[in-house]
Formats: sequence, structure tokens, C-alpha cells
Amino acid sequence: MNWNNLPTDSLQVAYLAVSALMCLSLVVSTLEHLGNRKFFLDSGVFSWRVNKLRSSFAPYPKLLSISDRLLGYRGTLILLTLRLLSVLSMLLGLFLQMKVGLVPATLLLTTTLLFNLRYRFAEDGSDQVNTLLVVVVCLLAFGQETRLTLWLGLWFLSLQMCLAYFVSGYFKLVSPQWRNGQAIFDVLNTETFGRPNMAELIQDKTNLQKTVTWCTLVFELMFPLVLFTPYPVVYIFFLGGVLLHGGIALVMGLNSFFWAFIATYPALWICSLQLQAVLGY
Repeated sequence: MNWNNLPTDSLQVAYLAVSALMCLSLVVSTLEHLGNRKFFLDSGVFSWRVNKLRSSFAPYPKLLSISDRLLGYRGTLILLTLRLLSVLSMLLGLFLQMKVGLVPATLLLTTTLLFNLRYRFAEDGSDQVNTLLVVVVCLLAFGQETRLTLWLGLWFLSLQMCLAYFVSGYFKLVSPQWRNGQAIFDVLNTETFGRPNMAELIQDKTNLQKTVTWCTLVFELMFPLVLFTPYPVVYIFFLGGVLLHGGIALVMGLNSFFWAFIATYPALWICSLQLQAVLGY
């Protein structure tokens, strides 16, 4: 590692931190998909033979034929492998040269967008955040990485995350099942994301269900205030996010959720500092 290339500018540090955490998120996500590769078989739940019928390629036979080669089972495994290699190459470039390489960025953006076409009916919040991260980081790598473009990219991520948290909290607020805590038990009792032992543990503990629900709900609704909260109180929001997403990863097994959302926190941190400097506090 060339220690002379270590960035001293906080803006550059935030961008590199976002890039590195994004890479960790994508490593986790890609390895999970490769570990569950049986789902992409023609007999699996994410069979391209079935999913392509609802894809944008459906009305075009020639595009369907090409997509069969690119997005069928074997093509999907190649796509995921290439994405993993591009992410590892990007991480190596960040460590050795303190920059995002153009070639890994091109490969990462291409494989991510293609995989989104393949996996579009099963995407969750972490997949959407990862896509935003990839697009922003890669577009910045393609450009000059000027202070203006870095600020635009990091502010875009920050505002997107504030909106994501707030909307999530709002829909919980207007849902009777969330307000009374029942949704917590219902989620834990599902086969896909549930933990039957934990669901059984809280089944009759309505006060606990309501407490967990309302703590989450209030945190999400208040999250946009992260941009206006002075140092060091702002770190309470980041700690709350780490605990929230860490809990989701442990309880529901959504490991990529943790890294995807945490990867945006350096952007929120630097944008918070800039806004407070502009406002004069």
C-alpha cells in the first residue's frame, strides 16, 4: 500500500469509505446468491424460463434468445462470478491506490445491471440500495471525481437514504398491524424471514412487541434529522442504524441489509457536516 496516497480531505475519505463498504456489501450479497444457486435452476423458484415471460424481453424473440444465454442458469453463475471478481478487484485498488479503478467499475456496473434484470422479481431493500451505491460510485469513477461531482454523488445517496427511512417509518405508522406490534410477530412467524423460536418467545408479550415496533418507527421517521443534528449527537443516529440493521441481520438472516445501509453512512456524515457549516452551527 502506498501510504503517500492516503487521502487527507474529508470528502475524499467519505467517498472511499462508501466505496469500500459497498464492496463488502456486494461480496456478502453475491456469495449468498452463489450459495443459493439452486434457486436459479430451471426447476428453481427464480427460473429464467418462467421469469423471462414477464420480462421486458418477452415481446422480442431475438432478445429473448440472447437473454437465455446471458441470464439462464449457467449465464447467471458466470454473471455472479464476474461481479464477485470485479468487487474484489475494486477492493484491491482501493487498498493499494486509494482509488476506484475504471475497469472494475465498468465490469461491476454492467454485471449488477444485468443481474437486476435477472432477479427483478425478488429484489429487496438491500438490493435497491446496493444498486444505488454501484451506480453512484461507478459514475464518479468514470468522471473526474471533482469536488462538485463527489458532493453531488454523496448528497444524492444521503437524500435517498433519508427518504427510504422516512417512507419505511411512515408506512409502519399508518398500518394498524405495525402500530399495535402484531407485525413483528407476523414477520418472525413467516417461513422465509422468520424465527419460530423467537416468534414463540414474544407471542404473548404485546408490550415488548409494541416497544420494538415504536422504537423502530420513531427512529425511521426521525432519521432525516441526521442531516441537521450537530456533532457528536449525530452519532446517535448512526449507532441506532447499526443496532437496527444488525438486529435484522441476526434475527431475519438479511445479512446484506446491514452492509448496504451502513455503506451510505459516510455520505450522510460528510453531508451533515457540510449542511451544519452552511447553517453556521
